[in-house]
Amino acid sequence: MLKIPLILFFIRVIPESILLILFNYIISNEKIDKKRILFSGILLGISSYIIRLLPIHFGVHTMIILMTCIFLTSKVNQINIISSIQASIISFIVLFTCDWIFALFYTNILNISFYDLFKHPIKSVAYSIPSLVLMFSIMMIIFYIKKYRNKKVG
Repeated sequence: MLKIPLILFFIRVIPESILLILFNYIISNEKIDKKRILFSGILLGISSYIIRLLPIHFGVHTMIILMTCIFLTSKVNQINIISSIQASIISFIVLFTCDWIFALFYTNILNISFYDLFKHPIKSVAYSIPSLVLMFSIMMIIFYIKKYRNKKVG
């Protein structure tokens, strides 16, 4: 069970979920539908929050959240199931990589203990924002590369 403070839900989980759904659109080359992204992002955020409260082993919740993301992107956002699976896996890998990079940065370069990163909810939110910004930056780079390629080909 991962107890998440409510402030972390609004400042980290919801934006992270919206980014994951948006990233799925970009990777799948789908036309962006803001209403569906927002709706499914909030649903994914609420689902993630509830799933993390379940008394299951650490890591299992990640697989359940991944399956939930695939379900939402394929059913709510009308993205092909195969594209949805591929895009969800890629977006989760990017998210985990960004979190991992900043966890290493904080622990090895700034000498902040891993425990202190998550001890206080407000500090935890502040420490987690750069990884979301990095993920958003990567997502925008991919978006503009794909957009440039499509213009060049078309």
